[in-house]
Parts: sequence; C-alpha cells; structure tokens
Amino acid sequence: MFLGHATLALPVVLILQTIALANVDRTGISAAANLGARPGAILFRVILPAARPGLTLGLLFAFLLSYAEFVSASYLGGGTFQTLPILVTDLVRAGQQWPRAAVVSLLMIASLLVTAFVTVLWAYREKG
Repeated sequence: MFLGHATLALPVVLILQTIALANVDRTGISAAANLGARPGAILFRVILPAARPGLTLGLLFAFLLSYAEFVSASYLGGGTFQTLPILVTDLVRAGQQWPRAAVVSLLMIASLLVTAFVTVLWAYREKG
C-alpha cells in the first residue's frame, strides 16, 4: 500500500520539486563555489535553504494526497489495512454510527488543517 500511495503522489511531488530547484539562484551557488565551499556545504547551506518552501510544500502535498485517499487504500489494502477514510466508510455503513463517523471526520479535517498550517509556517519562516 505504501508503494501505491507513493505512485499516486510522485508526479505532483516531482513537479513541485522541479519548480523549487529551478528557482534557486545560481549566483549564490557560484559564489559559494568561488569562495571555496565543498559540494556538500553548497548543497546544505545554499541550495536546500533556498529551495525549502518548494521541498516542504511537496512533502505537504504528498501527505495530503495520501492521508485522505480512500479508493487506493481500499483496493490496495485488500481489507487488511484500516485507514481513517476506510474507518469512516465502515462507520457510515454500520447504520447507527453516524455521530462517531462525524467525530472521526472532524478530527481528520482538524489534523489536516493543523498539519498544513504548521508546514506552511515552517516553510516560509524567516531566519534569525
């Protein structure tokens, strides 16, 4: 099931990562190289901090696509994996479990909103 979720999110993440890395300023990379920085130092001190918003948002989109995915979880899991969307569906099908399904759904929405908000704040935070 992990491979199925990765295949689902991979195109979106690749596009976001390509855009993030394409927008890195090349003058900073060449300046670091001219000042004698090693390739590892250039990667961790110039490229990754400049591409942090795009990299972080790619991770967020992969999480959002996988978190609430019902169809691939139900087909790929074969009924052995119990994810939150499958739990909500089972509670609704049970008939008398509507309040419990509503609580699980609201907790899913709240956790998604908190995760998205914290991730965006971390991606665009200022150094200092």
